[in-house]
Amino acid sequence: MKHFLIGLLLVGVAYSQCNVHYDVKIITHTSKWAESNGVFTMSAIGKNGREEVLGQLDNRDKAVAANGGTDHYHFENAPSVGQIECIRIKTDKSEDLWLINYLIIDSSMSKPVKIVNIDQTAVSVDSKEGTKSLRMCGKIYSEGKTFTYNLQLRTLPDGMKSHPGTKNQVSINIIGEKDSATGFMGLANNASNFVNKKNGGHLDFFDLESAHMVARINCIELEISGDDMLCLSDVLVAGPKSKVRFYNTDLKCMSTDPKEGGKRLRLCKAGESTYEVKTTTSTAKYSGTNLPYLSLEIKGDKGVAKVPFLDNYGVNDYEPGATDTFTLRDLPAVGSIKCIKIRYTSEDFLKMTTVSVRHVNAVKPVVFKPTGGIPALSKDPKEGKTLIELCR
Repeated sequence: MKHFLIGLLLVGVAYSQCNVHYDVKIITHTSKWAESNGVFTMSAIGKNGREEVLGQLDNRDKAVAANGGTDHYHFENAPSVGQIECIRIKTDKSEDLWLINYLIIDSSMSKPVKIVNIDQTAVSVDSKEGTKSLRMCGKIYSEGKTFTYNLQLRTLPDGMKSHPGTKNQVSINIIGEKDSATGFMGLANNASNFVNKKNGGHLDFFDLESAHMVARINCIELEISGDDMLCLSDVLVAGPKSKVRFYNTDLKCMSTDPKEGGKRLRLCKAGESTYEVKTTTSTAKYSGTNLPYLSLEIKGDKGVAKVPFLDNYGVNDYEPGATDTFTLRDLPAVGSIKCIKIRYTSEDFLKMTTVSVRHVNAVKPVVFKPTGGIPALSKDPKEGKTLIELCR
């Protein structure tokens, strides 16, 4: 027993004295103020809770950790913590904050770990800007076994929500039955993303790389990093084994300012049904619109399906005399269709003659063409109505 205890002690001493090399890749946030030329130190934290200082984050080939840039750091003969689970970045001197997007760290005794700055917290001695000691944790990451998720996010048009776009960073968590994948909206501060569009909802495309495969996508959780509000119409997520469109039917906006919305937005799959909606615009002069701020509800004997923005992106819908087709996927089954409700928030006049709705498994559509005609739509009460309901 004595020799066994001595053996364990020697193993523990050997482990505590084991020095290894670490490789760190840090991607700085894309915000203009995210870059830094400050002084920072890094520690690694193992699964067993052991924390060891690796050294100063000194990038010799660059003077600045530039916004949107990638920096590489290498630490030789640093104490081992075993399998890395978390890191800590500290500063005692720098008032020049540093906002990290994410990082990947590994060592000769640890598998690579990807750590995302979920809360978008900066490192700074100024408590108004960030924290002096930032601790972040992540998951084992394998560059050879990543899964790609294609994302399409459409903002509401300016006529449905004022200034719906944002320049803030947005994170997403894709939630499935057994796993989840977390990441950020690419270069969300790039001028091409989340831009306000007065003529209709703007569509942004992103690719999210993750080491986790979500087979059946059920929900998504979005989180915004600042008080520049973002209002979405819908989000399409296409993963390795499933593809789902999520609808923001309550038109909830995101912002760190509670007066504008919540910081987080959770959307879940509404159903498995697909509906085909056709609208025919009147041939009369000025009947069409280029500002189709129109939402739709389909009412049946078993439920209601809602679509916050009825518009084909990049297509001039609602032209005079035109029949437009909208394919609406991932909606709840409503049973036998009874009524439709149309809400309209544009000041631009719109006059339709016919609206039809068909479940893709149904042979014939349900046609709404009232005897007196469909009432004109407009936010201007002199021209039309903002809410109409048509029933069979």
